[in-house]
Amino acid sequence: MKYFIIEKDKKFYSSPQIISWHQDINFLPESKYYKLPKRKAFFIKESEFLFWTDIISSPVFLVSEKIKNIIKIYDKRLKMKQIILIEPKTADMQVYYLPIFEEIDCLSEKSDIYNRDVTKKIILNRENIKNKPIFKVAGIKGRYIVGRLDFIESVLKRNVKGINLIELEVI
Repeated sequence: MKYFIIEKDKKFYSSPQIISWHQDINFLPESKYYKLPKRKAFFIKESEFLFWTDIISSPVFLVSEKIKNIIKIYDKRLKMKQIILIEPKTADMQVYYLPIFEEIDCLSEKSDIYNRDVTKKIILNRENIKNKPIFKVAGIKGRYIVGRLDFIESVLKRNVKGINLIELEVI
């Protein structure tokens, strides 16, 4: 089975950029996201040409309602927090979800990683993945959200906007 890193497409430079997120999320490790309130609102930077993508990968990984519904098909137990993003100038807003992914230690020894920080090449160990449809790679700095091929196909069939996929090697 093939696996892909899921991230926001960098071509969508006018997508929402969260401001003041550090007060609530930056100092909270991802393993403690469950402590966040069920629903939280954040302002985003004003933008004349704002484009609401279905994925936001920085500063935290957020998904639109469309992708949230697909994730729930593949992982009914996955907890999510509702994040409301508000553009202050126009009061335009959009609801996103912060998935609290299981972290899986699935890096192969053949991965090219320097000091658990700089990643040159990620290679996954198939045995450790255990056929999980979507998860976060554990053991390296950075947020690598990975999806299985069937999950990715389901996402792509729904014409999502602003997603970038990077195929990974699996041994």
